[in-house]
Amino acid sequence: LPMCQGACRMTPVEKVLARAKNTRKAGSGWLVSCPVPDHGKGRGDRNPSVSVTEGDDGRALVTCHAGCDTEIVVSGWGLCMNDLFERRVGHGGGGSYTPSQTTSTGQPATLENYASYVGLPVEYLESLSLEQYYRLDKPAVRIPYLDEAGEEVLLVRSRVSLTGKPKILTRKGYKHRLYGLWKLEEARKAGFVLLVEGESDTQTLWHHGEPAAGIPGANGWKAEWASELVGIDRIYFVVEDAAGEACWCKLAATPELQERLYRVELEAVKDVSELHKNDAESFKERLTNAREGARAWLDIAESEAEERVREAWGSCRELAESADILAELMADLERCRLVGERNNAMLLYLAMTSRLLENIVSVVVKGPSSGGKSHLVKLVARFFPKSAFCQFTAMSERALLYTEELLSHRHLIFSEASGIGGEFQDYVIRTLLSEGFLEHELVEKTPEGLRPRRIRKEGPTGFITTTTRDRLHDENETRYLSLTVTDTRDQTRQVFKALAEEQVEEPDRTPWHALQEWL
Repeated sequence: LPMCQGACRMTPVEKVLARAKNTRKAGSGWLVSCPVPDHGKGRGDRNPSVSVTEGDDGRALVTCHAGCDTEIVVSGWGLCMNDLFERRVGHGGGGSYTPSQTTSTGQPATLENYASYVGLPVEYLESLSLEQYYRLDKPAVRIPYLDEAGEEVLLVRSRVSLTGKPKILTRKGYKHRLYGLWKLEEARKAGFVLLVEGESDTQTLWHHGEPAAGIPGANGWKAEWASELVGIDRIYFVVEDAAGEACWCKLAATPELQERLYRVELEAVKDVSELHKNDAESFKERLTNAREGARAWLDIAESEAEERVREAWGSCRELAESADILAELMADLERCRLVGERNNAMLLYLAMTSRLLENIVSVVVKGPSSGGKSHLVKLVARFFPKSAFCQFTAMSERALLYTEELLSHRHLIFSEASGIGGEFQDYVIRTLLSEGFLEHELVEKTPEGLRPRRIRKEGPTGFITTTTRDRLHDENETRYLSLTVTDTRDQTRQVFKALAEEQVEEPDRTPWHALQEWL
């Protein structure tokens, strides 16, 4: 067939009808059976449900009325999306369809243009399963993410523009993954991997024989992916720009990577693709030099920590050397109109400081409605930096399993215990308090079917909440230190008196925040 010319060339509709089954004429088009195996929830396509018509420009319009993805339907016939378009002769007889409108770059995102843009051979990109197809009548490059065996597609991303925005889109229904899972065994053998942002930089590194993996977007790193990098001795991350700095911070905050993480910076170029396009012959030498000059996260963290300690000590030295720090605390709290509650305030401050220990003290503040419980917690919390706690008013019962907030060595503050009700949530909190971590395995629905995924949240973590009840859940109650606010006529009288004072001197909390950072 490829050798046929002129009248022997099949139209796109003829190509489809030649592969389809149960073809029926329907108006100006045809109805055919869907080739997707699980069409109709596993029942198959007994009655033709895919319509095939011819567009004004000669293309084949294919629609599965049961909702199957067009690309999957076309693939089921052994065709690709290119086959749905009329071939047009270009330079050198190359016959690829080019729509009249182009992207913002002035160049449509064809595979040939993409290859030219990144400076890599088309044949090489095709060997990585990249393929051109048409999305909304415009060309795009399909970039599949394969599994560890290099056989199953876990994710599909599409390059829809060379330099415009958006450049790349993720196919609906897919969840982001690391790009290059099927290449990681090579990295384990080499003893290192280069982590970069995006697919094109990853493809460039592979082209030069470098073990690499790609993060889908500068803000795309997820801590759960660290398990996929197990067995790799050194992990080099190439920092490009401000977004790259944010990604570096996310990697550095992943405990499983920290001892193996290295920071790579390239001189005079933005990224590895630019390094390749500037001088492909010296690429490997320059990259090796940059890698050998990489700084270990442990060294960076140590020097940064030392600098933070010096700065914090300079701000808190006078307070830290005080003979009675808690007395200083009460003096400042009273300036904030805290009336009474001296013991409760000091105990709460010590409990929040215990987040730095392996065994963290959790607190429940009890008392009647409008008794000042939340006010007490709010005032004391202001003497701690934001990194010490995370505050919620309510949350769903599985929120702690999925939150992106770091739980390790922090207090979670809930405005009311009633906002964290629910048997399962009580169990989650109890487990986190007792075990010091959460581990949860679930089954997720993906385009490839149901897949297991394990989530682990590291602690230890403390809880602070308030309640009007006498007791919480019986098993949770034993894990909290209970503080009861004062509720007397004299206390109420003193509160009104404090509220009547017009002059309020807010204390300087900078030394208090610095003290916690120094600790």
